[in-house]
Amino acid sequence: AIGVLDPGLVVLAGPLCVAGGEPLRARVADRLASTPLVPATVALSAVRGNAVLDGALCYALDLTRERVFQAGTAGRTESNP
Repeated sequence: AIGVLDPGLVVLAGPLCVAGGEPLRARVADRLASTPLVPATVALSAVRGNAVLDGALCYALDLTRERVFQAGTAGRTESNP
């Protein structure tokens, strides 16, 4: 999988990145260099596993915590703790 962070940086990630490693990165960089596209740096992701799924899970947990703690304080005031 390729995750493009900006036109000048292509990040290879996921199982394909792990399997291909540096040889894959070098081949992709060579291939991109031979195209009329904007010159790009090709890098291997330092994140292992599914970064999108991990990020979504963290977001869902943060949202759940926020809602749980807001619900726990509903109706409370300083004079009525």
